[in-house]
Amino acid sequence: MATKNTSKQTSAENLVSIIQTVSMFKSKTGIIFALPSGKPAIYPVEVESQEFTTWVNNTYFKKYHKFPPGYELAPAIKYVVSETPFIQGTNEVHLRFGHNKGTVYIDLANENNEVVAISDTGWDITASAPVYFKKVSTQLAIPTPEKYGDYLKLGEFINIDDDSKMVLLSTLCSLAHGNYVRPLLGLIGPEGSGKTSAARFIRTMLDPNTPLETSVHTTRDLMLTLNNNAIPLLDNITKFTQAETDSLCKATTGTGSQERKYYTNHDLLSLYFQRTTIYTALKSPTQAPDFLDRALEFDFNRIPHSQMKSDSDLPAEFEKQLPNILGGFYTTISEAMKLLPTINLPKHARWCDAFKLSAAAAEVIGYGANNYAETCLAMINARKQKFSKIAKNNDSVDMIKSILRENNKFTGTTSKLWQKLTSLTNAYEVPPKWLQSPIALGKHLGTIKADLEDSGIYYDKKVCKERVYCKPGTYTSVSSRSFRRSSGD
Repeated sequence: MATKNTSKQTSAENLVSIIQTVSMFKSKTGIIFALPSGKPAIYPVEVESQEFTTWVNNTYFKKYHKFPPGYELAPAIKYVVSETPFIQGTNEVHLRFGHNKGTVYIDLANENNEVVAISDTGWDITASAPVYFKKVSTQLAIPTPEKYGDYLKLGEFINIDDDSKMVLLSTLCSLAHGNYVRPLLGLIGPEGSGKTSAARFIRTMLDPNTPLETSVHTTRDLMLTLNNNAIPLLDNITKFTQAETDSLCKATTGTGSQERKYYTNHDLLSLYFQRTTIYTALKSPTQAPDFLDRALEFDFNRIPHSQMKSDSDLPAEFEKQLPNILGGFYTTISEAMKLLPTINLPKHARWCDAFKLSAAAAEVIGYGANNYAETCLAMINARKQKFSKIAKNNDSVDMIKSILRENNKFTGTTSKLWQKLTSLTNAYEVPPKWLQSPIALGKHLGTIKADLEDSGIYYDKKVCKERVYCKPGTYTSVSSRSFRRSSGD
């Protein structure tokens, strides 16, 4: 009887041998990455990804002219990982924006695997970099930048006033520093104001993806969006929930999440990222003070029909100018980095390092570092004061609501309403100015008319007889002599 050849390796042993030839490391987030041969050196592959599994299968086939048994692949990978002595956090894997020893690296994500390296001595394009980047399937390539470009051309595609434009252009120069705490950017304005086009152009310049804008329906959606986009664009936002504002604020300083993977009982999905976000909205989607402290919001005005360009002409013109804009953009960043040690500002926004670099960029552009700081801080304070006033208006709206909860309707003069409201203000040591007299109340009702309507209360002091101006149960009908609460309140 023939004896069995025990020297012949099994398919499982062959798989282990192939996987052991691959260098691996563990990132600071605990994810294990591999550096398979034949793959671009700057793009490590997650060991648990389909891409790594495919590489192992293909390598096995090239060597043994057949594919390994599918059921043996996952155990072989887990075995090698379990036997490898990893040093936690020895390498960081970046998404689009990397940094190392004072140099900023921007992944162009093109077919040549090129990276832009920016330092205080200039910028250049290289196919090798001392940093690793994460590949995302939705990521698009940044066009090759032109030397000696003109960054200010970007301003021609953004419909805001000159001061706001200088603040925006200067601030964008800090967004390539992925290790900085950077501001959230809000583009606010009515339909036809060009805010979405401007947001798309900015996203295309910094971090092009398909699609350019993202829709999120749950907090999990938002966390995944932040994880897979270097600078996400959230378009046409109506309102941010408290959970969403918290997540966006935490993302600016660095945050993560851990939850169970789908279709498993024990495996956890761990995410960690530091991101800024661009969003567009008809009006500010939140009044949360902490969010407003971390955001720069720019007001867009409606573009006259005579000045509007077609949906194809404007993007085509931007695409034509983009390589030139990018060259100027990278030069501005480099010059700002060189100027940074000379910049001294009396006050900063919450994003201190990015604020200082943005001020340096403003100096390079010709706007002036101190002028940038003053204008930027004034914009932030004006927005906060606006919502502080809205919060006070909400106090009066809530008081009117409390009257309507009792009777579902109020009928009477402004003096009678004033008497009702003053009876509810025992908590005030000094009554608010709008409640100091019936005349003051009458004036205040006119200023909060829109806030009343948002709360389902319709008010028109010129109408003495009650009239319903909307569908029953949708809004409340209120005249100067009558208030009524909607059925849904």
